[in-house]
Amino acid sequence: MGNKRRSGPRIGSAAHRAMCLLVDLGGRAKIGRLLDVIPVEYHPTHMLERCVIGPLAEYSLILEEGEYLSATPKGKDYAGQHLVMHLPVTQKYVGQIVPGRVPVKPRPLNLAKHRATAPFRPGSDDHLKIPSLMGNTRKLPSGEVVE
Repeated sequence: MGNKRRSGPRIGSAAHRAMCLLVDLGGRAKIGRLLDVIPVEYHPTHMLERCVIGPLAEYSLILEEGEYLSATPKGKDYAGQHLVMHLPVTQKYVGQIVPGRVPVKPRPLNLAKHRATAPFRPGSDDHLKIPSLMGNTRKLPSGEVVE
């Protein structure tokens, strides 16, 4: 493998995004304006200097002029190669008509599926024979009143 040296920052990196925006803005912009396209983790000053401005200056793509950054001719060429990738591609949208809904015939309820199961062991339903007290009246779960 050859030792090929890159001519600019990695595509998709914060420095690459900033360079493309700088050229898109006419080649000169305030540093604060570039923060719109740079991920939040690069917003602190030390990270911005180390990961965005530093690499761009190292590749001679920008010049720092106070709080402004200017793109060099080399920087404009670099960004010009990559700006095509960022242009939105418009595709014609063809709407589709939603077909009408077809009502489904109701099916009869299968009561056998919903019946209570038989007790597992003798005497397991004995608790149903204990009457509950409602006011002064005792009633079985079936509704029968017990005196």
